[in-house]
Amino acid sequence: AQAALAYEEQRYEDAQKLIQKALTFDPRNHRALFYLGLVQLARHMPEQAAGTFETLLALRPSDPDITYQLGVAYFAAANYDKAAPHLEEAFRQRPTRENLGYYVGFVRYRRKDYSGAADAFSANNSTDPTMRQLALFYKGLSLGTLGLSEEAQAELSTVREIQPMSPITGASVRIQEALS
Repeated sequence: AQAALAYEEQRYEDAQKLIQKALTFDPRNHRALFYLGLVQLARHMPEQAAGTFETLLALRPSDPDITYQLGVAYFAAANYDKAAPHLEEAFRQRPTRENLGYYVGFVRYRRKDYSGAADAFSANNSTDPTMRQLALFYKGLSLGTLGLSEEAQAELSTVREIQPMSPITGASVRIQEALS
């Protein structure tokens, strides 16, 4: 419980020490392992987080939160092939989960499944303006690749409305100009 509080307060080093202590008593404690994976992600250690979530998934194979976090860990490690099945499963179960539409869309886009990518980007739900902007940007690219120039331009113009002065906005404007 103390580790969970430390995690929520973004005291990740303290949280990790408390989790390690708890795991000495019970190395298979699913809650401690889950928070260990979250702390590892927060501390930019996605490979370690993936290992932790793999261990946890073996203990609880049908837990959708573990499946999602494992996919996020692999995604953060840029291991998109390993991320894909976990993210797709999480998307199948709950497509409106925060940022999941972006993750799935990006993986599909990389696989050149532009129609599937556009669908996933459309389902993206995010409170983070950068993630919303990225989803719209890649949706625009997907639609443009599919030959839907007008729809692509509409998505790309929305990118500017979210954060007018971001690097994504500049790229979006250049792509819109190329499409017209």
